[in-house]
Amino acid sequence: MKVRVFGIEFTCGSGISVADFFEHMSKSKTHGIDFNGYARYLYLKKHDDCYVGLFVTTKDHKKFMEMSGVGGNVEIVARDVTEGAALADFNFFIVHAVTGRGLYQHYHQSCTFTQFGSFTKKYYDSLKAKLIAEATKDVTNKKEQGKIRQRYKPPLTWSYFFRKESFDSLIEKLSRIKSFSFGISTINATEPVFTPLGGISKSVRQTYSFSKDAKLASILPAIRSALKSVSIDDASVDGVDDKDEAITIHLESNLDPLAEYDFDDVANRMAKFNPAIFEKSWMTTELIRIFKSKGSLFTSATRG
Repeated sequence: MKVRVFGIEFTCGSGISVADFFEHMSKSKTHGIDFNGYARYLYLKKHDDCYVGLFVTTKDHKKFMEMSGVGGNVEIVARDVTEGAALADFNFFIVHAVTGRGLYQHYHQSCTFTQFGSFTKKYYDSLKAKLIAEATKDVTNKKEQGKIRQRYKPPLTWSYFFRKESFDSLIEKLSRIKSFSFGISTINATEPVFTPLGGISKSVRQTYSFSKDAKLASILPAIRSALKSVSIDDASVDGVDDKDEAITIHLESNLDPLAEYDFDDVANRMAKFNPAIFEKSWMTTELIRIFKSKGSLFTSATRG
């Protein structure tokens, strides 16, 4: 089994910074939280201009199945989990405090970054509610209250980075595509009102939204055609996966994954560690090394 490290990105709405969001999470209750039927434990610490973290998922079944072969005979035997212990999966990550970009470690059956993003959303929403309450505390005018709420309306989003060659195969796995967005270097709009902007703009971002009735068979060829015929700086697809979870897939030319290891090797390197001081673990040290080696990809205002 492979342990892979992916590039990821958190994007906060207006009025809330990535640093505010992660600081709020670090001060909230993050241990023993029930999420999708499992107890979750989130550990967060500030490291230079980043946040490093560990997300642990524990499972409540007390037995596991083990298959062995002796003398040509194969047996599947139920084994007991150590008394007082629980089976656990782990995901380490690092996120830049300003850009929201970073790394997320994952292996089969551990928590995906999409699920982790959903887990963090409750903390983002609670911070947003707190800030709105503080900002409207002494405001009696309903219109002004509405303006304040509108300021914080944009939601938290999270997404992976992917290689360009895998972008096509990834969107094919979606059960529905909601929108396709991309940036191009010049404006090419048919409306005359946009013509004066064409000669002075650096770039423009266009978004095409699709109805629920739109068929994948008609959307996919159009997206492929756009990717081939237009000089696109960046592209993303918002859709729904086969588990009915919202997902955003980014076009990224050089990432997918950034690193890959054998699970047994990783387990041996971290045979025993205290999650309270996870920042001293081999995996966190490795993520910091990769993060620093990629430099501006994670720290600059514009990816690239």
